[in-house]
Amino acid sequence: MPKNIIATLAAGLLSAALLLAVIIGQPGALIFAYLAPLPIYCLGLALGYRLAAVAVLGGGLAIAALTTPLAGIGFLAVIGVPAVILLQRALLARPGATAAGGVEWYPAGHLTAWWAGIAAVWMIAAVIITAGDGIETVIREFLFNFIETALQTLQTAPIQLSPAEVVDVIAPSFLAMIAISGALMHAINCMLAQGLLVRFGHNLRPSPALSEVVLPRLLAPLLAATIIIAWLLDGTIGYLAQNLVVIAALPYIVGGLSVVHSAAAQTSSRIAWLIGFYLLFSMALNYLSVVLILVGLADQWFDLKERLARLRGQRSRTPRTTAGDKENRDNDVANDDDQNR
Repeated sequence: MPKNIIATLAAGLLSAALLLAVIIGQPGALIFAYLAPLPIYCLGLALGYRLAAVAVLGGGLAIAALTTPLAGIGFLAVIGVPAVILLQRALLARPGATAAGGVEWYPAGHLTAWWAGIAAVWMIAAVIITAGDGIETVIREFLFNFIETALQTLQTAPIQLSPAEVVDVIAPSFLAMIAISGALMHAINCMLAQGLLVRFGHNLRPSPALSEVVLPRLLAPLLAATIIIAWLLDGTIGYLAQNLVVIAALPYIVGGLSVVHSAAAQTSSRIAWLIGFYLLFSMALNYLSVVLILVGLADQWFDLKERLARLRGQRSRTPRTTAGDKENRDNDVANDDDQNR
């Protein structure tokens, strides 16, 4: 128990210290801030989400005491509470006759839906906080001032567009971009923590395979609803729905990647195929993201991974003709001919 208490205090204070680097303005602080959830995930995935919740509360109080209460609330909203929610979901388990070790863990597809849902809650909260001025107006003013200041600082402009034109390009999906950045922060730190714990044998749950992710069917109607609302409405609600479309589609990118991993597993050079795919993905992110969303939707309704597995099973059951088999058949034919003669 004393070790658990020490680990809890250390995780909370370390997470707070990583975020404080940004508030204080230390060089390279953004990298530290991006790693702020890592101690929380390490603690929770090793010792349980309850201790992680205590660590989060301690970290929030430390930041509030050293800076401002608003900064402490920000730590809880962006880092602490989302991490605890995802940990609580990830560590849910029940007895299962078919699961390894007799335990059935919370499905990775449902965990993906919660992960995207947290990003959606951030966006809705931002709309509520800026209800007086309007979230789109606030974002456009922020982007205009930021871009104008950046262009004035640079001696030569890297682009031939005015600040207003750049804002028109970025602003429509800026809210979703920020939410996705925060969601990726949690995903990366959670995977890093699980990898470290598996390496040293301290993980509570086994790592789920990406190729086995199955998304809940409820996500498709939600995606359709956001598309319809974004198409029909203008103003704040329309802007929010427009950005929620991106968040609602995010789990389907994971679903598409699941199909890619499943397809690569059917080949004899899985690693080479995955390396090639992710290199291509990094070079054509926007286009391949749309393709992955469509593949994820198709897998949800037509079970592409199961079809790939059945296709591989059929191929494995088909007898292959080898040189030795051909030679044996030729000898059998020659013997039959001799007997007939």
